[in-house]
Amino acid sequence: MDRENNKIDLKLIISYYCNNIYTKHSPLHKSFESYLASAEMHPTPTFAGYKERFFWSWEKVEESVSHIGVNARVLMVALAQAAPDEQSAFAIAAGPLENYINLIVKKRATDEAAFIVGNEYLKPLLSGVWGDIQKLEPLAKLSARANLSDDLRVETGLQILTLKEVAAFWCQMCVSSIVTNYQETYEQVMEKLFNKNTREQAKHDLLLSAPDEEAKKYLESNIFVLHNDLI
Repeated sequence: MDRENNKIDLKLIISYYCNNIYTKHSPLHKSFESYLASAEMHPTPTFAGYKERFFWSWEKVEESVSHIGVNARVLMVALAQAAPDEQSAFAIAAGPLENYINLIVKKRATDEAAFIVGNEYLKPLLSGVWGDIQKLEPLAKLSARANLSDDLRVETGLQILTLKEVAAFWCQMCVSSIVTNYQETYEQVMEKLFNKNTREQAKHDLLLSAPDEEAKKYLESNIFVLHNDLI
């Protein structure tokens, strides 16, 4: 497989998860909706226009999984790798992965079915798929390419942080006053950012994965300034 085709749109992946944040609510808010209302009254630099800011990514992912091929394949694996928590992972299963599997079954794409069933990142999500999931494995058995999944290695451009780490970091940054389920991973990223042995690589990865220019500016003016070596 051409390695060029394995490169992902990192901003798409991160934006998708920022658009689909799952929350363990702050006790100050009974619901995420109540937080949205209060945050709109008192917006923070990362929150302004939040509901409109990342919606494009949902549309792009839905469009991408409407066509069978390497682009959809790489995207699904990247989304699975990046899932910042269990809720996010199973939302992928019940959303774009389910849609893609339904398309595979409809088109009777045996090789693609074999890929899904055999991929180490997608296979654990199959229990969260409804739709035509019962027809997927029988279809996969018709494929002559049993090791198709072994050919794919997602190219992220990241140097030290994982897809899951950058996704959790940016989800935490987007609505930091309410979200707690990404806190542990966020702190792991911060440790790497302030460790002199890993800070340059971590800084590179956060700048590379920033979902938009607004997020990048906030990172530079509010996180990097905490340590002179990061400026």
